[in-house]
Amino acid sequence: PASTSTVLRQAWPFWMSSILNQVRVLDTTVVGAIASPLAAGLYSAAQKIVTPLLLIPASLSQVILPHASRPSSDPKRLAVGTTGAFLASYALVAPLCFASSEILSLLFGPDYAEGGVILTWMLLGLPMLALAGPLVAILQGISAENAVAINSAIYASAAAAGMVIGAVVAGGEGTAAALAVAAALRIPLLLVSIFRA
Repeated sequence: PASTSTVLRQAWPFWMSSILNQVRVLDTTVVGAIASPLAAGLYSAAQKIVTPLLLIPASLSQVILPHASRPSSDPKRLAVGTTGAFLASYALVAPLCFASSEILSLLFGPDYAEGGVILTWMLLGLPMLALAGPLVAILQGISAENAVAINSAIYASAAAAGMVIGAVVAGGEGTAAALAVAAALRIPLLLVSIFRA
């Protein structure tokens, strides 16, 4: 049996990471508050296409965590293989970017076609945003949860600032671009943490 203080001390990095990673769900609210309701509507439509795709890496993370925590596992090799697989997904994502306006028009009607740039940025950021989950699972599996908490704090700060600045400068397109960049910048930091652990 462990004391409450011990449980809280060991659990806080996991809790902090989970909370901070949710900062990206504020994106539609930020766009609506800073840009316009129309921009928020276009942004929300694009988000409805991308969000379900994030369920796949979330499931993958649940599989990787126990595997990474085994004494016989090789976290560096696991990280490199996982990163390579997600980078390879750009072969599927790139063609969709060229048809983003058509996809929105087909699913939501012609009025949503002007949200194509937003969807393009979301699709470009998707592999990096999705890759963070499995890399976090690897770090947590090798007892580097403090590194994850620090990385999550950096990501949350960059994403929140980027969303606001992006919305001010370019509405929904700016917010989507800022989140894509924040997700891409997070990956090298996670990989460095894995290779140093």
